[in-house]
Amino acid sequence: MVRGAAFALTMSLGLAATAARAVIVSYSSDGQFSNLSGCTTLPVIDCAITNSGNRVDLSGFNNSELFAVDFANSASFTTSATLPLASLIWVNNASILTDQDFDVVYTLQLTFTAPSADIAGQAFNLQIQQPTNPAPDRISGFAIGGLPGTISLNGVTVSGFSWAASGGSSSYTNGMWTNPEGNTSRLTLSARFAVPEPATLALLGLGLASLGLVRRKRSA
Repeated sequence: MVRGAAFALTMSLGLAATAARAVIVSYSSDGQFSNLSGCTTLPVIDCAITNSGNRVDLSGFNNSELFAVDFANSASFTTSATLPLASLIWVNNASILTDQDFDVVYTLQLTFTAPSADIAGQAFNLQIQQPTNPAPDRISGFAIGGLPGTISLNGVTVSGFSWAASGGSSSYTNGMWTNPEGNTSRLTLSARFAVPEPATLALLGLGLASLGLVRRKRSA
């Protein structure tokens, strides 16, 4: 009985030690703009998609710009972590003679390669509004609906996809990104990467040890 208990306890400690080792997660993102619509024909710079689909010219003199920023990341951690997956940069200049209301599709694909392979993505139908001052300019359509609620990567769980704005007095709420004129803002998509806690696996090992003791008593 003592030998069996000692073996089970050794197993539990081994499981805890294994869980304490760093988990390596590798992934990349690819964001592309397409299907621009609603732009008016003006005798100035019209809205357009450039840079192989990574930039939207928001039209007008001293035109504003929207950029898709792709990520390639490899992170190592032993406990849960929140990591950035992709982002957009909005340079909102003091423009004149702009298209004030038009649409564009932002298609995002996430590719995970470690600890196991998987892909996920969503097409965001964005509405870009550049009203006359003082109202801040805004881009809506970022509600997350096409990305899965949970992605499992060989023991690592990816969930809680969310957008957050940074830079100046820009903001993000309920699928809408606002950015005042003369400001540069970044909108970042992040997710939580969860790994089993060492204490959880240690408790599992202790449970197995207790089960072994009970079985030895019954058979004695």
